[in-house]
Amino acid sequence: MNRPPALIAAALLLLTAGRAPAQPELEARVRTALQSCELAPESRVSIEARGGVVTLGGHVRTLHERECIAIEAEKVSGVSFLYPRTVVRPARPVDEALLVERARAALRDQAGLAGPAPLTVSASKGRVVLAGQVRVPEDKYRAEAALRRVEGITELENHVSVDPQQGLRSLEVQLQELFRVREIPVEGLRFYEAEGRVVIEGRSHDVVAREVVEEFLRDLPGGKLIVDRLQLVLRPADEPAEG
Repeated sequence: MNRPPALIAAALLLLTAGRAPAQPELEARVRTALQSCELAPESRVSIEARGGVVTLGGHVRTLHERECIAIEAEKVSGVSFLYPRTVVRPARPVDEALLVERARAALRDQAGLAGPAPLTVSASKGRVVLAGQVRVPEDKYRAEAALRRVEGITELENHVSVDPQQGLRSLEVQLQELFRVREIPVEGLRFYEAEGRVVIEGRSHDVVAREVVEEFLRDLPGGKLIVDRLQLVLRPADEPAEG
């Protein structure tokens, strides 16, 4: 069976670290970094560092806390590999009805989340499923971020979809803003669906416009699935002289 090179490298690193001496100074730096997460008093995080490999253990109150400590630990100089084993454990058991009510309250606190299909929440043994439809991609992840802070949620599945037309409009606005900041004139810019693909269409006299679109798609999740049909229309002064 073929194993991904990254997985093999990680396994070798963990085996090597197991024989390496402890690194109390690195552990102290990681613990200092985790202070920015403002963990609940009941959270208990253990830190072990060997050979640059840092293992986070113990328990935290919310998914947000677990995500935060992993992000902050990876930023510490000297950490070559992070092994997150921290579990999410609420201070006391939360029944499903209360968990659903907490989740709904957290969503109500987020202004502007209403979409074509209302957001729904279901819960079972700490696992929460979020569904519904929102207008723009940002709202999908804003809803998820709100639920990650809810105590009692130990697993979260985000099945929220984005209204296709509003989602395309959001992308269009983002690209328009990028062109405005770079001071590149573009005419007729629009996003639309065709044969199951998203297409960018427009015209520009500036050859840099092509680079801006490529940059935009490179940084955009799913950007490789977007068809770029931006036309470069050279003005007479821009056209190469005939030999």
